[in-house]
Amino acid sequence: MRKLSPVGYSNAVKPFPNNSEDSSNNPTAAESEGIDFETEISKEQNSFIVRLEDFEYIIDQNMTEFRDPQAKRLRSKWKQQFGSKSLENLRRCLLLPPLPDHLDQCLQRIRILRRRNKRKVEELRMRVEINFCKMYCTLSINMNLNLQHTVRNLKNAVYNDDIDVIQIRYEPTQIAWIWSDGSVLIINGRGHEMLAETQKDLMFRTLGKANFKADFSNKLLHLRLISCAHFPWGISLPEFTASSVLSPEPHMKYVYYVDKAVPGVAARVHETGMVQVFAMTT
Repeated sequence: MRKLSPVGYSNAVKPFPNNSEDSSNNPTAAESEGIDFETEISKEQNSFIVRLEDFEYIIDQNMTEFRDPQAKRLRSKWKQQFGSKSLENLRRCLLLPPLPDHLDQCLQRIRILRRRNKRKVEELRMRVEINFCKMYCTLSINMNLNLQHTVRNLKNAVYNDDIDVIQIRYEPTQIAWIWSDGSVLIINGRGHEMLAETQKDLMFRTLGKANFKADFSNKLLHLRLISCAHFPWGISLPEFTASSVLSPEPHMKYVYYVDKAVPGVAARVHETGMVQVFAMTT
């Protein structure tokens, strides 16, 4: 029988590895031990929300009477009740105020005896059209609210003293606003039932009313039309958000604007200069 030499034996059988040494030299093992699963799950959820918002926004942008059967029925009823050209009559063109001329401002600081020639200012006009959108609603709580106190009873809500409006986020794209006079606006609903559930939650958390169902006194209105306009220039969302917005929209190229002076109205402001207004009146 062949005998194994000490050298042959050492080559045939290797000692057990040192776990501490191998784990330090093995980057894969170190990385697997350092995975934060909560962070990774949160990243996936945020990515899903962004993709969902992008998808629903694309639907809003491309929604027409031919792609949306419900919108087609609404347009047919609209034509029967108000006439075929009534929607076109809602379109209008607004004259924008002239932009301040920097050169003129500088000359005004200098005392010049001769009369300064008037500079011709180009008139800027903004065309306003009516587009289809997902359903939204307005209603009234029929009482004044202390918003600083009300916001404490709401989840996923933000409030600002200067703007004096509460913003509440429900579904990834569904948002509600509450004004101090009791006005409520809820946008991006998928139908009457979804908006009704949001109304129930708001009334329960603000007034303690369970199983709320709006009646004629609440002045509940539903609509699927928004006013859409384009400024002739882009908008810096970071600067606009810092001064006039309750909450930014992460990873999105638009923000929502509301103000205490205009209850029941919200605007979606895009960095391209497009503005979409949610309002029951034009």
